[in-house]
Amino acid sequence: MGKVLELLVQPTERRRDTVYFNGKSYTYEPAENAVETEPSSLLLKSIITKQFCLKLYDKGYRFKGKYLAFKKEDRINQPHDDIFSIFDGFRFRTVLLFERLFLCIDPHLVIWSQASVEYLLKQGCNPSQLADFSVSYRGPEGRKIDGYLVRTASANNFEGHLGEGFLCQVKNHRNFKEELLSPSVVYPESRLELMQTLLDVLNRKFNVISLQRQHSFLNTKTASLERLKKTLTIVARLQEIFPLEFGGFKVTLENEPVRIKW
Repeated sequence: MGKVLELLVQPTERRRDTVYFNGKSYTYEPAENAVETEPSSLLLKSIITKQFCLKLYDKGYRFKGKYLAFKKEDRINQPHDDIFSIFDGFRFRTVLLFERLFLCIDPHLVIWSQASVEYLLKQGCNPSQLADFSVSYRGPEGRKIDGYLVRTASANNFEGHLGEGFLCQVKNHRNFKEELLSPSVVYPESRLELMQTLLDVLNRKFNVISLQRQHSFLNTKTASLERLKKTLTIVARLQEIFPLEFGGFKVTLENEPVRIKW
């Protein structure tokens, strides 16, 4: 059986073996300035969940947000992959009930915006049409930052900027400050309705909502049964992730499903 240690000195960098829980850091690996502690069920849940996510990533899964996972090879074919991609993925949660940990799986389509504002301009979008929607971009340290696209315009429309090309005026959702960014680093929010709007602006005749319905059990009379079958298929595939083995702990995944309403 593994041990859990409380770190008396906060680590200066992220570590795979460490979780931050209720204002303290814990690890399952021997470390200096650490004392063994009796972990609560919630602390163990936090440790196991992190190891599950790390193992998913190691096995080729990628994430949208914290709880949506997919593999690149599960891309659904459609003719406008230069604008957006759609993946057959799943949403997950770990739930603690009666001192037992359950993995909740829900089949879910994952939408991924592929076209930068620069690409959309080159495809024929009018700059005035590229405004008033949520976007994401990479900050100085390479981290993804969410924002709101106020407007896209020629550089010489902004005070202190001359020359050719375009700039995006984006409001940072973290600090609410506005920034001027190159359209090459700004991407529209991965939202079906927005993808449909962009396709319409580009005069591409395609129904994104129909594609969603086709791949999300909305066009079948046995949706509940089909969703259950898909969930069991995902769980069977996740057996490649288990057992999770770390620091003396071993976590297995049972195949027998339990009904949980969440």
